Amino acid sequence: MANNEVILQELRAFRLEIKEQLEGIKEELTRANNRLEEAEERIEKAEERILNVEEAMTELVQLNIKLEEKMVDMESRSRRENVRIYGVPESSEKDSPSMIAFVETLLREGLELDGVDISIERAHRSLGPASPRRSATLYRG
Repeated sequence: MANNEVILQELRAFRLEIKEQLEGIKEELTRANNRLEEAEERIEKAEERILNVEEAMTELVQLNIKLEEKMVDMESRSRRENVRIYGVPESSEKDSPSMIAFVETLLREGLELDGVDISIERAHRSLGPASPRRSATLYRG
């Protein structure tokens, strides 16, 4: 019977030890589940923010396209009444007080527009490639 008592006592100690280990495992599982739930919530919030950002980006891209189209239209309309004059020799405007005065004189004389009111808002020489003669002069040093 002493043998049975010892075995019974060892079984009780073993059972107590197993119970303590199970409680430790339960606590670890509970902590792991809590962390998992927290991670799932954070992922869900991040996915929601990403979705909002994607929607905002789509709207911004569409707005950008619309604004680019509007800008092209406005640029085209602003150039609608522009006049380009080709074949005017370089530096022929040097004796005029301003580019506007030169263009007005050029139009009046070339098109014989005496007595017609000419309204020029802006006049400038277009930036084109320099003539070979001029670029040779510039690079002689």
